[in-house]
Amino acid sequence: MVGVDTNVRRDASAADGARPPRIVVPAMAVVALIGPSGSGKSTFARRHFAAAEIFSSDAFRASLTGREADQGISVEAFAALYAAAATRLAGGATVVIDATNLALDARGQALDLAWSAACPAIAVAFDLPVEVCLAWNEARTGRQVAAGVVRRQHRFFQRSLPHLGRDGFDVVHLIQGIDELSAVAVWHRRRPRA
Repeated sequence: MVGVDTNVRRDASAADGARPPRIVVPAMAVVALIGPSGSGKSTFARRHFAAAEIFSSDAFRASLTGREADQGISVEAFAALYAAAATRLAGGATVVIDATNLALDARGQALDLAWSAACPAIAVAFDLPVEVCLAWNEARTGRQVAAGVVRRQHRFFQRSLPHLGRDGFDVVHLIQGIDELSAVAVWHRRRPRA
């Protein structure tokens, strides 16, 4: 955890192998996934959240143009994504923002969404080696990102990592390495029944 702000939470027991790291998600929250392309964000989202909870920038680009990689439509795709996410939050449900969220203004949109709904903002940062990101990106059956772009995103992510704890998230979970990514447990707190 060298260089990471102290507000970035890690499950101390994960280091000694006592139990896997865990992420607790309240009944209503905004969860922002942060990391370069190929770092496992979408797979993590599909594994731990219901499809209706996941708001993917790639999916919204595809819904507008038929092409996930169409970066020329990103402004419109993110506007549609955040409008749909706000509607879901208004119903009292969790929202997962599946995008790189590398830039401060991108993370700011997720924070604004949470603050406007008066719910917790949770960040999950994917700190995997660039070689892993490149290999996973290359193995994708759908959209692949150019290797040079993945490398630039990874460098930018590494520079941003020490500052994530100061962005304004209620908690930042840092997932380091493939073993931790495989072992992490997500606990969903549900609203008590009336």
